[in-house]
Amino acid sequence: MDLPVWDGTRERSPRTMLSTIAASAQGIDFRFVSEQITTPTDWCFEEDHHVVVVHRGGRLRSMEVEFERGPSGPHTPRV
Repeated sequence: MDLPVWDGTRERSPRTMLSTIAASAQGIDFRFVSEQITTPTDWCFEEDHHVVVVHRGGRLRSMEVEFERGPSGPHTPRV
């Protein structure tokens, strides 16, 4: 089942976080999160600061990205 890019009107898909570790260093906040991703998943970041997501493991077959300002569209994820 392919979900359209989240548009703010439909309910977000549920997320299963296995662990979260927070740390700060030199004025930068870090969160290390492990998630269980078994179905199409929405991530929506509405922050007043930059957010960097690093995919470190597992298999994602496809990803659709949409930025308020910047590139949008299909993306092939890589570890």
